[in-house]
Amino acid sequence: MKKILAGMLYRLFKGYEFWALMALVLISAFFLNLNQFKGEAIISISRSDNVDEIRSEFARDDINAGNVDDYRYKGLGVSAYDLYRAESEILTEDAFERIYFTDNYALTEVWTLLRMLGGLHSFPIILIIIFIPLFFGRLFSDGTVKNLIAGGHSKAKIYLASLLVMTAIDVLIILINIIAIAVLCLYFRWTPPVYLPVVLMLILIELLSIITVSSLCIAALFITMKKTAAFIASFVIGVISFVPVSYMAAVGIFLHEWRYDLQSEDYQTYNDNLCLDNWNRFEKRLDVLNFSEEIYFDGKELKIYDDIKMPAATKAMSLAVIYLDPFVSTNLFGDTSYDTYMMYRDGLMAINVGNNVFWTVLSTACGIVIFRKREIR
Repeated sequence: MKKILAGMLYRLFKGYEFWALMALVLISAFFLNLNQFKGEAIISISRSDNVDEIRSEFARDDINAGNVDDYRYKGLGVSAYDLYRAESEILTEDAFERIYFTDNYALTEVWTLLRMLGGLHSFPIILIIIFIPLFFGRLFSDGTVKNLIAGGHSKAKIYLASLLVMTAIDVLIILINIIAIAVLCLYFRWTPPVYLPVVLMLILIELLSIITVSSLCIAALFITMKKTAAFIASFVIGVISFVPVSYMAAVGIFLHEWRYDLQSEDYQTYNDNLCLDNWNRFEKRLDVLNFSEEIYFDGKELKIYDDIKMPAATKAMSLAVIYLDPFVSTNLFGDTSYDTYMMYRDGLMAINVGNNVFWTVLSTACGIVIFRKREIR
């Protein structure tokens, strides 16, 4: 295994594919995240007093580089933990008033950071589905695999060595993106609200998502043993990765089961108290077994939906789609009522980690089994 890895690393650093990949990752990491920064005036204003240059609905004449920290999380005086759970748990009165009744954009800062972290996989996947057939495909086209087998190395070791090298590249890609975000934070003098349990879990999911796509593309290459076929298979994998299947499945469940029972007392309690003054009396929880939202008011669960159930088989299929989607956390964040903190707290993120491990192990096992049966010519 060590000799195979050493040979692959030598080819990696000697070839143009790796350096081209790293250059594109570096450029995209700064460019794409810079656009995110510039999209929020409360962040990008720190480098300019001229708010007219900032195209954002949040740009205001009275906010400038001198007083911007007063409107940020940095000057709010609450913990990042309170900010992250503000939409789903009851806070202390002081924390609630500071977040909702003072002139600040701290919640916007949370959403901005989560959007950046939740997009770490997006452009790298496009690069990966091109890189894998291009670089690892040469193992077959130039006879390297055949020579390694003739030298006594097993097919399983060759496969696993390729996967290990690609996994190391995936980790490097994520690190470059995180460093880019950190550098931009320093440049814009922005101290983002970081609640480590959620942020680290989200980064882990982004890394595992990229590894999952890499393992599927590696499997496609070693099963077909041809660059062209591997390119086609990788392209299909890439397209599927950008289809928000879990979101569509979630919407299907919502349409069947989330119909307000307008005549119920619980709905009247819910509707009568939907104002900012009473917002700190509500709590939200996620029932991951049924993928349903539970709403509590003053500690009492409110049954605000009609008892309409979708067919059991349809529900089971929808849940399978949701829980087997490697991108379920990022697909749902921002598109449904499930905020990132609740997905972390109630276990959806843990399920997301598990489904990535499942797809990686399954694709690797299938790839090795089929590759071992293929005849190398």
